[in-house]
Amino acid sequence: MLNAQPQNMNIKKNNSEALRWKLISSAYIHKSKWATLRVDTCEMPNGTIVDDYYVLEYGSWANAVAVTDDGKILLVEQYRHAADIVSLEIPGGVVEDGEEKVAGLRRELLEETSVMLASQAHHKNLELVLNL
Repeated sequence: MLNAQPQNMNIKKNNSEALRWKLISSAYIHKSKWATLRVDTCEMPNGTIVDDYYVLEYGSWANAVAVTDDGKILLVEQYRHAADIVSLEIPGGVVEDGEEKVAGLRRELLEETSVMLASQAHHKNLELVLNL
């Protein structure tokens, strides 16, 4: 029988705080409805200073994996300009300011697939896994 935890491994638990970087400074470069870009200067746990660490901030998003009764997953084609591709993706998008996340998910699913849900988690022909 295999030992689930080898004896020679020194596994530290609850050490996540020791991994965090210290924020020294932060400045916003661009703010918009869709994304915000900032540049941070940080200190790593080993003392190394990281200059110009770029961070993209996004608002709340809602995505759904919509599976039909016959096991098909609803996907939508989206053009992604930065990559210059058309990709197949699960439906989803930005939750508007003041909008409940489930309402945003329902709206995005309707906008992108023309499917309207009767309830937040189940529909006669659809089951959702919510990523809120």
